[in-house]
Amino acid sequence: LHGNQEDPERRVSVEYRLAAEQIEIDVTDQGEGFDPSNLNDPLSSENLLREGGRGVYLMRQFMDEVRFSFPDAGGTCISLIKRLPTAVPADD
Repeated sequence: LHGNQEDPERRVSVEYRLAAEQIEIDVTDQGEGFDPSNLNDPLSSENLLREGGRGVYLMRQFMDEVRFSFPDAGGTCISLIKRLPTAVPADD
């Protein structure tokens, strides 16, 4: 929706890696990119009732790591990492 400006010719790829300790998800689009350090604060009073503007905020709240990269070929890649709880052995 955002990265590719709803252009049906542009693609989005999603890759994931699952390990015992974490899951990592990479989402890459073919859009123009953006500056993740220059986003409106979704919690400020003027933005509370806006329909959008919370995606990056929610990613940062739910994931343990969120990284942005901008490939030389263009677009944006967002890497989301969630550490998984380790099993605790039961007491005998």
